[in-house]
Order: sequence, then structure tokens, then C-alpha cells
Amino acid sequence: MHEDAQCTELLGGQSFMTTTSGDYTPNMLRSPVDPTEAAICLIRAQICEREGNVDSAVVWYKHASIHDPITAFGGMVHLLDSRMLPLVEERQFIGDVELKLSTLLPTAEFSHLATLLEAKSNKFGKECEAVLLKYASVIQATPSEIDFCVECAEWHFYHNNLLQAHAMTARLLEIDPLTCGKLAELHVAILVELSLKEELHCFVNKLSELYPKSPVSWYSSGCYLYLIGNTKACKSFLKAINIDSAYTLAWIGYGHSLVSDVDIDKAILAYRQAAKVFKGSHFPHLFMGMLYTRLNQLIQSETVLTKALSLCPVDPLVYNELGVVSFKKANYKEAISLFNECIKRWEKPLQAQLEPVFYNLAHSYRKFGDFISAAKHYHTCLTLKPNEFSTMSALALTYYYLKNFDQAILFCHTALTKRKDNFVTSLLTLCLTSAAQYPLCFEHKQD
Repeated sequence: MHEDAQCTELLGGQSFMTTTSGDYTPNMLRSPVDPTEAAICLIRAQICEREGNVDSAVVWYKHASIHDPITAFGGMVHLLDSRMLPLVEERQFIGDVELKLSTLLPTAEFSHLATLLEAKSNKFGKECEAVLLKYASVIQATPSEIDFCVECAEWHFYHNNLLQAHAMTARLLEIDPLTCGKLAELHVAILVELSLKEELHCFVNKLSELYPKSPVSWYSSGCYLYLIGNTKACKSFLKAINIDSAYTLAWIGYGHSLVSDVDIDKAILAYRQAAKVFKGSHFPHLFMGMLYTRLNQLIQSETVLTKALSLCPVDPLVYNELGVVSFKKANYKEAISLFNECIKRWEKPLQAQLEPVFYNLAHSYRKFGDFISAAKHYHTCLTLKPNEFSTMSALALTYYYLKNFDQAILFCHTALTKRKDNFVTSLLTLCLTSAAQYPLCFEHKQD
């Protein structure tokens, strides 16, 4: 707090840590341009953020953009990258900034900065998708367009186009090999998702050599250790947090590593801290909800997942997790609705990542008593992920309920070729007995 006192004296004696009372009311077009005041507001925002006062930091970043969005542009980019604003508030803020910039800059420069702001908005939003897809065909991995390329790669990452995202970040690292910012963090996340252990190990060593005291280096090290199952991952994430207590990615990584170590209480605390800093992101709430569901604490799970949905109502994964909660509460009709909503919002050709959702949907239909729909979606699961034992055994049970004993016997045999299982063996015996007793039962007609 000594630094706080010094900065308060330097900035005119105003206790800026407590002068953020009152709502932010954007009046950008009427406010005169004042680069000096914008710079002072940026300093206040940065100090508030470092002190852990995120709410005050957000207000000062916004005030800086009112005084001069050109001077405060770096702060606005940080505000968007750090996901300090909920989706709706973020859209309003970008719109206000664009109005002010349009009065200060020539058309070409305004178009460039406005497009960059749109590209940096929430990657699940339609506005960001429209901008990135519009420019995807013309953006090349060059130094002048590297910011757009990073945003485009991040959009691909969040939409499970991992190979495209990896190709883009790898190319960008050839252009900017000394990076230690968002590009490095994104590249690490992609390598973890693709399980490219050797490439990640080399990249982490490079970062550690170039920036041994950077939180990004320690975060990357933690990601590698987490990927290979090393319990020392927690220590690396903690070192990153000790360097920068507002480093949200490190808090989330710390939570993940604690879950792996079955230290559930500390993991929830880590996710809560991430949610406190990452106020506009739904991910900390989503991870907390998944953890509560795993612990069968369904009330808490539904509460935090509903919060995640309010922050980002367009992420399919949130609907899937809410569907799991409804399924566990035996509310199968609501679970079916949520799983269908998840699939609807996927908005792309079916991929293997969607197989668990179809599996959950099929389970819900089976519990609801709609065995024909259940069988249909189990078959979709086999299309996305063939030779899966659990799907084959579930199909055998579903066909048994349909009294289609021939298909039930077929899937029992197929499942048992994958592994021995007492339940499937008992089900096979039951199907054979039933088929002998009712040889003329109708055949199930698949859609």
C-alpha cells in the first residue's frame, strides 16, 4: 500500500482507490479529448488491478477511454483480453469507443482499430465471428496483421478447430519468436489440447530461457507438467500467481491441477479467485459447476452454471453441463431440451468432441422412456466414435427394452468382444432367453 500512497500523492492527492463510486456513464461524444487525464486514469486502473480491486480498475479503464480512446487504446485492449466485462456490457463498451474513435480518426485508421476491437470481443459472440470470418480470407500472417491473426487463431481454438489454430500460431511464432504475451499463452493452450508434449516442452524451455521471471513462463511450465501428469504443476502455477496475483489463466491452471490431485476445496477456491478477476468470463463458473456436479452437489452446481450461462449464453458446453445436472435430478425432459440446445448451438459439422453430448442425450431419452429416439442417438455416437464399449452396451439394453432381441444380442456380442463385463453378459443371457420365448416379436425399424 506504500506504492498506493505514493501514486495518490503523484496524481494530485486523490484517493483513487475509493473514487470509483457512481456508475460509469459513457458520454464520449460530449467529453473533450484529454490525453493527460486519460493517461492518469490508465495508471489508476493498472494500480487498482495490481491491488486486486478489479471493479475499480474496470471503471478507470472506462474513464480513460472517455477522455481519449487513442491514448487509452492499449488499456482497452487489455480490458477486452482480460475478459473483465460481461458479454452484453462488453458490446456496449465497444460501441461507445467506436463512436468516439470515428470522430477522431481518418476513415482508414478508424476502420482498422474498430475491426481489431470487434475481433477482440468475446469469441463466442456473433459479432466477433462475423468480423473474423470476413477477414479470414485476406488476413495473412505478416507483422502488420499479427494482432488480427492471433484473434483469428483464438476464435478457431474456442470453436475446436485446433489444427487450424495450431498452424496459425506456429506461423506467427516464426514471425515473432520473442513473444511472451497472448500469442504465447494461446500457443501453449493449443499444444495442451492437442497433447503435443515434445513441442510444448521445447516451447516452455525457450520461454524460461528468455523470460525466467515472467508469469507466462511459469504458467507455461505448469501447463506442460499438468499435461504429463506431474504433480509439481501446482508449484509452477503458484509461482506465476505470486508474480502476478491477477493472472487469471494461472488461477484456472492451478484449479485444474488441484482437481487432478483431488484437493477439491482448494480447487474451488482457485476457481472463485479466477472468477473474481476474470469477471466477464464464464469459464471459472463453468469449471466450478463441473466440479460441483462431480461431487453431486447439484444445487451449487446449478447456481454457478446459471451464472456462467448469464455471462455467455452462446457457449454449447454450458448447456451440456446444465443438462447433466437436470439428468442427475431425474428431470429428463429438461435434460433432453438442454442437450438438444447444446447440439443446436454447435453450428458446424458433427465432430468427435460432440459424442459425449449425444451419449448424454440418448441416456436421457432412454430414462424418459423414448427408446426409439435413444437408439437413434446412440447410433450417432457410434458414427462419431466407433467401437465404443459403453455405447454398444447401452444400445443392447435399449434394444432389449424395444423387444428387438436380435439387435440386442448382436450388440451384446459386439460389446463383449471389446471387454468382459458382468452386466453385458447377464443382459445377453436375458436376451437369449427372451428371444426363445418370444420369437415373433416385431423388428425395430430404424429411422
